[in-house]
Amino acid sequence: MLFSIGIALMIILVAGFWTYQGLFSAAIMFFECVVSALIAFGFYEPLNGLWGSALGGGIGRPLALAVLFLVPLTIMKYATDRFITANIRLNPIADRAVAGVFGLLTSLLLVGTALVGVQMLPIGSEVFGYDRLAVDPDGTVTQKNLLLKPDNFAVSIANIASSGSMSNGSPLATAQPDMLMSLYGARAAVQTEDTHEVPPDCLKVNAYWETRQIDTVTQKLEGATLSRNFETKEVSGGKLLVFNITLAPNAGVKDKGETYFRLPQFRLIGPTPELSRTQHVHLACGASDLYVNRNHAWHQIQEGQPSRLVRFDPTTKFLLCGNTWKTPPEAGKGYKFDIAFEVPDDFEPWYIAYKNGARYEINKAKMFKQAPPKSASVALGNTGPGQSAKLDKPKPKPGQDATGGVGKAPGGATHVADAKAVYVSTKLPVPVFKGESLVSQSLKGGKLGECNFAVEFDAKLDKADEVKNFDVPEGKKLVFLDADKNQALSMYGKALNFASNTLLQITLTTDKGEIYFAQGFYAVAKQGGQTWVEIQYHPEADVPERCISKAKKVTNAALQSTPKDVRRFGYIFVVDPGVHIVTFASGGTGGKQTVDIEVP
Repeated sequence: MLFSIGIALMIILVAGFWTYQGLFSAAIMFFECVVSALIAFGFYEPLNGLWGSALGGGIGRPLALAVLFLVPLTIMKYATDRFITANIRLNPIADRAVAGVFGLLTSLLLVGTALVGVQMLPIGSEVFGYDRLAVDPDGTVTQKNLLLKPDNFAVSIANIASSGSMSNGSPLATAQPDMLMSLYGARAAVQTEDTHEVPPDCLKVNAYWETRQIDTVTQKLEGATLSRNFETKEVSGGKLLVFNITLAPNAGVKDKGETYFRLPQFRLIGPTPELSRTQHVHLACGASDLYVNRNHAWHQIQEGQPSRLVRFDPTTKFLLCGNTWKTPPEAGKGYKFDIAFEVPDDFEPWYIAYKNGARYEINKAKMFKQAPPKSASVALGNTGPGQSAKLDKPKPKPGQDATGGVGKAPGGATHVADAKAVYVSTKLPVPVFKGESLVSQSLKGGKLGECNFAVEFDAKLDKADEVKNFDVPEGKKLVFLDADKNQALSMYGKALNFASNTLLQITLTTDKGEIYFAQGFYAVAKQGGQTWVEIQYHPEADVPERCISKAKKVTNAALQSTPKDVRRFGYIFVVDPGVHIVTFASGGTGGKQTVDIEVP
């Protein structure tokens, strides 16, 4: 919403500027913008063809649009300023009023073209917090537009102009049907580092058929169990076209053997019933049940699971690789599954597009089936495969009261740390020498209390000289979370990493929404040729979210330079007994990591 408001304010400011310039200047600028927009929208694809493969990463199209818009506009603006030196004198009120109209149109076109270029970037479905599709609480998917719709305006101007005498038989609406929705689908990637540009031959349509039933799914992670409930629903006011497709291995991330996608990246294109020359884009709304999740107990597609046809939220992320299928497809043949589109009853498909680059023409005579084939995914209701799974927890080790499962790490250098293991205990992760002055000052009844020290590690420490346990506040439990510290490499990543460390947004969250901040950390690493143990522990801090200070010896750099078999790092949390902890977060933009531990 803030982005939309900001865009609206920008439009108003630009319109106000050209209103102040007067009718003649505003009108000239508007027509210059129109000509520049026509050039940009008409030729950005051919220009991208010259440099797109060299630039890579989906940058070629937006760059081509920007160059073809800005260069002609700059030349025309310079020429008019250079050779049209006089103005037209009109009644001031009329001049400002009409200039305001041209100023608004100019600002809509300027800002709108820029926004279209931004939406061509490989940045995921959201553009600075704005997402074109919204999922209502009841599961209904609705389309949202920016205030004043500047991007729609820019595309509409190009569509109108290219459909007339300048169309040359190829109007923009035919070459780029429903352009903004197509752009949304192409960039609605699982992650920004995913493949946005795919080879033309990576997609194949094997057959298609009609149906009116599809399952909806609700999912809930309860402790160690993921529950999935299905309900069969009829499509009202239309039909479902279901396509059996094959995605070739070259559709995935290069050299990884993994294919990521979200359903909106599949688009079905065909004519609207009213105007056969106008094409409409339908985003995929359902698919074979290919749901897997590395963050909890659904790591693999279960036996028979793809036989169910499911309507998924457009933000659902899908991963295809050898590890997700119990019986992976034969090498080189790709993955075969069904994709569903909700369309009007009289809709006839022309082709399917996938991400940027792949499209497959539909031949009804050869591909259409009067009834779903035996291998088709169909609605199964609240029966059949794919309904529950349990997250296995490791057994507690000696000295641990309980241990829990840990989901896949969000990763990313702006996420301060990734959890490796989580457990409940009173024991120090690394014993320290109680005769060390810094340690002895922190002892409370032979146990380690409030402390902040770094001491040399002694591998040959006599057991009688070890401090083994923490002093735990009455009525509390200690949760230890072993982690890997991430290292920011870019300046942007370093800035966010520094902010996350400084703010110490290191938290565990329970299933009831209770938040516990880290109240200590432990670390082992080499520094100056010596192995150091550093422990901070603030069991009764007045402000838990601010109690941890900067590391003395075992810094992030020291951890990164120490071999994995030597270093150790983790956080200490003081929690209430009986709580169920479900997520770990350490600031930055990396998101939350699933954990699962019942604190005794």
